[in-house]
Amino acid sequence: MQDLILFDKEELLESMDNDTDFMYSILDETTEELPKDLDALRLLFENNDAAAIRTQAHTMKGVSANIYAPALRDICLRIETAAKESDLATARDMLSELERIINLTIEEIKNT
Repeated sequence: MQDLILFDKEELLESMDNDTDFMYSILDETTEELPKDLDALRLLFENNDAAAIRTQAHTMKGVSANIYAPALRDICLRIETAAKESDLATARDMLSELERIINLTIEEIKNT
């Protein structure tokens, strides 16, 4: 199995002109918001709203890309794509993997 790249601190730091205080403030906010974003996504699945699921997954994908969290970005992209195709069963099946990757990513960030 391919190793997951959860978080690239060096790339993020470089993108922020090596401003560690700013980087850590962004990471603190992101690690606080990701579980809330997951909860919001779960609620959207309860309503079977493919468009809203797609938008939420797209937003989460953007956040993931902004903090250089490629594994998280990739699972969000897969959910977004499935929702775009109105394949909510496939998208829903990815929720547990999304939760796992969010938890691993948060853990990785907190260990930096």
